[in-house]
Order: sequence, then structure tokens, then C-alpha cells
Amino acid sequence: MVTGNSGYDARKLAESLVLSALREDGTIASLPAKVSTTAPSAASGPAVANAAGIYGNSDSPLQVVANPDGSVQLNQWDGPTRVWKTLGAYQYRSDGWWWSNSDTASYRFTVASGTDGEGKAFSYRYLMKRVVPGAGYAYLTLPIGQQLAALAPLDSAWQQRLNTQWTLTNDSPTAVPIVIDKNEPAFLTALPELPGYGLYGNTDLRYQLFVPLSDDRGGMSVKVPGNFGRDLYEIRFASASSTTLTLGSSIYDKA
Repeated sequence: MVTGNSGYDARKLAESLVLSALREDGTIASLPAKVSTTAPSAASGPAVANAAGIYGNSDSPLQVVANPDGSVQLNQWDGPTRVWKTLGAYQYRSDGWWWSNSDTASYRFTVASGTDGEGKAFSYRYLMKRVVPGAGYAYLTLPIGQQLAALAPLDSAWQQRLNTQWTLTNDSPTAVPIVIDKNEPAFLTALPELPGYGLYGNTDLRYQLFVPLSDDRGGMSVKVPGNFGRDLYEIRFASASSTTLTLGSSIYDKA
């Protein structure tokens, strides 16, 4: 059995085994060519000013900065230090993707628009990431963040909660996250670059942006297809002034 939780590259091994078996039984004549991870030549790119901003997901916020030279800089929120960490500067290339010479991953922006089941129009801009996992025979492309628009500033009830820490109180001391992370406090804050949202999380929860729905409840802020839109949560307080919050079945007390 090959699983993805082993201490080796299980995907690479599995892909190699399957393709080798297909070649041996004659299903394919030869192994496919591996895809390129080398950045192609630079090209004149589209305007990216509208793509700049903050992108939310279930992992950690991303920041896109449009540089004067036409490149884009990608930053990711580093929860433990509560600062932006630079991922790199990426230039538009002839294949329609943004590449860095020091990164095998490439990026692009896409807009999904249409009408939902209630007849309401929607339009979401996503940051797409393309990587070459496993044995290197195919690209994997997935949205890693949704661009979020600034909202009205947080009201006083939410402002008073900013920069506070919260400790999980209703899990076993032998639970894996607590044993590994020593019951790391969760931090509730906000990004100055994106008014109107709260940001909550720790190493185990990761760091999600949420929209205040009332003074005692915060809701999910993104609709991201695939992995980076999984495990989204709502945050609830017993009252507007409560020192206890719930996230799913987990209960946190203000530290």
C-alpha cells in the first residue's frame, strides 16, 4: 500500500509504478515526456493593477503587489510572527504564466463569473498556482486564494477583540495537536491592508479571514474550489462581550 502520509514521496513512487506497468503491458508505447519546470522567455504581460490586493483561503492570506516594472510580488501571512513573508517576484512569461527564475511553481489570475442558483450574479478573482508534483509528468493547477474587497471598518465590539489570544479548553491534553504544538494559543487580529475583516488562527488551525456577521459571530469570507477552500470555519462568541468563543466544536477562552 502506498499512502500520502509516508516519509517519502509517495506520489512520485505511485506514478512511476503505474506508468511503468502501462508500458510493460503495452497500453502505452513509452513513458510520457516530463513537463518543464524551467521558466520560459519573458513576454509583455496584461495589466495587473486590478489583481493586486489580499487573497483569502483556508490556509493563510496571500498578498499580491503589482510592481512598477510589470512584475508581481507575492507575500504570504506568517502567523507566528504576524508579518508578511515574501515568496518572490514573478514575471509574465510567454506561456501565459507568471514565473520566477528561482521557483519551479508558476502563477496566474483567473476570474470566475456567472449566476448562482438564486439568480444572483457573481464574479470572483482567483490566484492560481501550477506545480509539478510526483514524478513530473503533469502539471497540477489549483486556486490558492480568492481576492477580497475591503469592507466597512470593524465596529467597536470587534475592534476591542483585536490582538487578543485564545486558548483551547475542551480537548484532551493527549490530543495530537496539543502534544505537538503545546496547545498554542490562537490569535485574533486584523490586516491593515484589508479593512472590515477579522483574522483568526494558529499553527494547527491555520489562519483564516472572516467577515463579521454580527457582534457575536464571524462568517466565512471566501469560496475557493478545491483544497484551499476546505475546512473553513465560523467563529462565535456567547455574547458581544464574552471571553469565550467557539469554533466548530472547539471552545476557546480569552488568555
